[in-house]
Order: sequence, then C-alpha cells, then structure tokens
Amino acid sequence: MTNPAPVEFRGSALDDLRSFPASARHEAGHQIDQVQHGYEPDDWKPINTVGKGFVKFGFGTLPVRSG
Repeated sequence: MTNPAPVEFRGSALDDLRSFPASARHEAGHQIDQVQHGYEPDDWKPINTVGKGFVKFGFGTLPVRSG
C-alpha cells in the first residue's frame, strides 16, 4: 500500500468540514481518501484558478490539494 498524499485545506475549509453533520464528514473523508490515493472523487471539478491539483467536491465547497 502506498502512503497517502498530503492534503492541504485552504481558508476555512477544515473548520467548515468539522461543522458538517457526521454523515457528511464521513463522506467527505472518503472522498479525500480517494484523492490521497490517486483516485478521482465521485463528483468533482478542478479549481484551476487556485492551482494545479486543487479540486472542489460536488457535495459542498471543500477545496483540497493533494500531492
């Protein structure tokens, strides 16, 4: 198994994530894990204005950067 890529939260993203209901946090964690291991999240789009490797997940605004 490979080591997961680091994740960098920007702005209030981590605090926002922590304020989600438990089920949403669980889903967000799963999607972040997907990205960390080189897979695409289920519903996402690139955020090229922020930089290469930044994505926005479809279940909310949660910008993260992997690798």
